[in-house]
Amino acid sequence: GTLSEAKDLSDIVRKKGCNRLILVTSDYHTRRVLNTFLKYGSDNSFELYIYGSEDEKNIRYLFSEYMKLFIYDHFAIPGYS
Repeated sequence: GTLSEAKDLSDIVRKKGCNRLILVTSDYHTRRVLNTFLKYGSDNSFELYIYGSEDEKNIRYLFSEYMKLFIYDHFAIPGYS
């Protein structure tokens, strides 16, 4: 999931000595990715760039992403160690 990917990729970027991480994800998913990666890149050891790709969207996916964003911002990110 997004939490474990953010933690693992941030660790890999640091270990490899990279100074930049570029992520491409669905455009409606970028805010959750950004919020999650900022938690693990908060030491500013690398620059983070997130770009949204153009995907087909429907109300079901957008509503699902909105709910996930709320859960991540209020529960998952603060509670994930």
